[in-house]
Amino acid sequence: MVQNYQDAMAICRWACCPDVFVTFTCNPQWPEIKRALLFGQQPQDRSNLVTEVFKIKLKELINDIHKKHILGHTIAGIYVIEFQMHGLSHAHILIFFVEDCKPHTVEDVDRMISAKLSNPEINRLAHETVTKCMMHGACGAAFPNAPCMEENKCEKQYPHKFQSKTMTDVNRYPIYQCRDTGRTLLAHGVELDNRWVVPHNVYLSTKYDAHINIEVCNNIHQSSTYSSTFIKDMIVQLL
Repeated sequence: MVQNYQDAMAICRWACCPDVFVTFTCNPQWPEIKRALLFGQQPQDRSNLVTEVFKIKLKELINDIHKKHILGHTIAGIYVIEFQMHGLSHAHILIFFVEDCKPHTVEDVDRMISAKLSNPEINRLAHETVTKCMMHGACGAAFPNAPCMEENKCEKQYPHKFQSKTMTDVNRYPIYQCRDTGRTLLAHGVELDNRWVVPHNVYLSTKYDAHINIEVCNNIHQSSTYSSTFIKDMIVQLL
């Protein structure tokens, strides 16, 4: 663990600040898993199978990011896989872009990250994936015992406020564009709209049919002088 931390910090010293933070979570309903289950089995009965499928898909995701440059040309990356006792396997990934691909403007962020329900008439698969995998909630007053609730408030600050355009002049994560488009879905008897959508990349979420949260983790106005303390905190949490 100490060696991993030192290697990660060495990458940060060489590549400067990480630009994007990705969380990729296993989907136990992947057809590759369901096809291999024996009669009467559930995914939780075959942890070895679930882990192996997740490993294969994670390898392909990393290939999409670093070789196919789906998000932009990269120069480095760091990731760690977590196996939680009562949760699904997931990977945390830090991505470092070449200078020309760093998100320097609001338009750069919007091209990479979406925080809204996709139009089912234009992209049905994206809409289905977002509604299944990329919605936070319901929580709040309707579900006070939700795991994200702390002192009667959602620790992830959902639902977010409607936002006409992406704001980047804030500390740490930007506030992504989240317009009131009128699209909603019903979850546990609660109507959810764009305020409940977790930031994601439409292509990656649709391809992997999974929860893939993507956040810009570098202040785009201060990329050259970003706080080293924040970077260290991120690396410690990552490793």
